[in-house]
Amino acid sequence: MQPDLAIMAADDLSVAGLRNLGNTCYFNAVLQALASSKRFVAHLDEICPMPGDDDEAATTGDDRCLAFTSVLQHYLHELSPRPRSSIGGAVEPHLLNAQLGKSIQGFRGNRQQDAEEWFQLIMELCEDEYKKTQPKGSLFDLIGRAPAESRNPFYGLSGTLLECTRCHMRKPMWTDRFLDLKLSLCASMDGRHVFNHLRESWRHHTSMERIDGVECTNCTLRALLSVVEEQRDALATGDPMEFVDVPSLWEGGDARSLLRADVLEWRQNLLDILGTRLASTNGVCDLDMDGSGWTENEGLWLDKNGIEDPRACRRTYAPFLRHVRLMRCPDVLAFHINRNVFLQDAMVKLDSYLRFESTLLAQDLLLDDDTKEHTYDQLIYDAIAVIVHHGNERGGHYTCYRRLAPGRWVHVSDDRVLEVPTTEVARAKAYMLFYERR
Repeated sequence: MQPDLAIMAADDLSVAGLRNLGNTCYFNAVLQALASSKRFVAHLDEICPMPGDDDEAATTGDDRCLAFTSVLQHYLHELSPRPRSSIGGAVEPHLLNAQLGKSIQGFRGNRQQDAEEWFQLIMELCEDEYKKTQPKGSLFDLIGRAPAESRNPFYGLSGTLLECTRCHMRKPMWTDRFLDLKLSLCASMDGRHVFNHLRESWRHHTSMERIDGVECTNCTLRALLSVVEEQRDALATGDPMEFVDVPSLWEGGDARSLLRADVLEWRQNLLDILGTRLASTNGVCDLDMDGSGWTENEGLWLDKNGIEDPRACRRTYAPFLRHVRLMRCPDVLAFHINRNVFLQDAMVKLDSYLRFESTLLAQDLLLDDDTKEHTYDQLIYDAIAVIVHHGNERGGHYTCYRRLAPGRWVHVSDDRVLEVPTTEVARAKAYMLFYERR
């Protein structure tokens, strides 16, 4: 497609292309996408000051630890938008390729790779290098993460909830950092029910998923409480000084001959312990049944009541519903569209079109309506880059659409840069999408 000459006449900004060093189109497409993000480039400038910057860190020797990051930073600046007349030609990323060879054992830059995996690798290398610059024994070293002010703008936070379908109690939410959100192009791996819009894929990603055979400690505790109550009631009548055979409360245990009065006392105390524990759950299924969740006093009563090992209690398993939620929006929001499906026992690439918007609202991606935080209501994201894979599951070519300014885009294929209308960008069959917060 020919470039839109009217747009070009209005503004002469463009970007440099990248020389292909031998099957490095994946490499080039990701670099172009990263260079589109002002926030990511600013992040690199913060942790790796450029020579001549008025910053002590520029002379502390951290550049030796940030070898890859500093080279990446250099090339991203080379790829920043500038007047067309100042672009001397395609950039040749030999230094970055060489630095990767030093950082990654066995790396060979002339082999076709996956663009999303390469994106993850870049982020991992930058983070690993930054951690090495932090003083050993510092708080950030102990907790294993970088200070908030130097946080990679691609990092967001997702949360996963598991809810029991029987008692409706939830396990404590666990959170994960993410660099991109991995979405499917269709509802199943067989290629059926293809989504038409990015929003549909996101709803599928965050929809409830049934998982069978998950242990519910709340149901286990309630079942144990019920058995103890039955035994107490059965022993309530009769001579207190009589010895009775009492079934074990743990799976595989033998019955014991015990004094009725002692058993009644022990069972009542155990009921009090279990009842207190259930009352304190507050809707969260968080009891550790494997020992450490019991206090020393509770452990003694468990032992007296024939539960020598809490791990031996009969467990209750139930179907759970899994919820995935976006807890914290990153400053740069990346989506990876998985286009691989199984057809006739083989992995193939699905070349379907998935509609996406040029603007996203954070409130459309966050929590359910009943828990959505109003602080995110005004967060707006603009599309800044689209990576496209041309070809099939066996190979192909990666290119990148870059946003230069509102309504102005270029299509970059290695060293070839063409200005294109937004209508062409909107029709792109995205493999990765990049949005940046306003």
